Amino acid sequence: MTTADGALTTYKACAAEKLVGEFVLTSDDMLKSTALEASAVKNGVDPIRVPIEVMKFGACRMMQPPRVAQPAQLDPQDLGKVTIAGLKVPVTLNKSSANVYTTPSLPHPGFDEGAAITLQAAGAGLYGPLTLRGWGVAPLVLASDPLVVKDGQPVTLTWPAPAKAGPARVTINFTLNRHGNVDTWFECEVPDTGNFTIDSAAITALFTKDVSGFPSVTITRQSADSTTVKDGCVQFLVKTASVRAIQIPGYSWCHGDDAECPAGKKCADDLVCR
Repeated sequence: MTTADGALTTYKACAAEKLVGEFVLTSDDMLKSTALEASAVKNGVDPIRVPIEVMKFGACRMMQPPRVAQPAQLDPQDLGKVTIAGLKVPVTLNKSSANVYTTPSLPHPGFDEGAAITLQAAGAGLYGPLTLRGWGVAPLVLASDPLVVKDGQPVTLTWPAPAKAGPARVTINFTLNRHGNVDTWFECEVPDTGNFTIDSAAITALFTKDVSGFPSVTITRQSADSTTVKDGCVQFLVKTASVRAIQIPGYSWCHGDDAECPAGKKCADDLVCR
């Protein structure tokens, strides 16, 4: 939904199983960059981008990768001229011969907090005109020290709350096993209040899926708007994200070199000193 002047008022992302394409405008304060991630809208849903929900704990879902070996053979579609208004400078997206869209060089920050942002595609071929809205999200920087996580104990995540959250929400990607045999992680979607607790039962369940090297949590503040098209759903995200390392007492991480490990231990394939 939008206000009378076109500002976004609700959070409306596509379900993964219906997502055929997206435009993702990212503000990165560490890199001093605002840019559109290479974006395309295809003629179908790619199963390799649809993770499997293992179980649910309140606002969090335990996820694993899809059991699909190769991406589907889908074609990026020509959407015609695509523009974004409401940024510090209005832009017309660049389109490659493969119908992949990117932004020209943008100033950083590329938008003001609370800015009403509008993406419009003229439409061509399979998909007609599209209009999607975005919200100028506030910067997000997490603490630099590792987050200590212990089996059987709840984990409270904190981040700087914005002066005005608007329609934006926070998504959390919390993983302990990125480099194991089967990556398993939590995806949580929560209000942008500055804190959220993953309860002890959820943490215990995640530990049962094993631990591998360099676990981390990524917190993303984003607005989302979407629309239905012939083959599924297209979304527009305006986001900023920050990553915090996780430390688990009793574990040490390594990059494949035994010299990084304590005496008597070797660097295993999962990047844990064992």
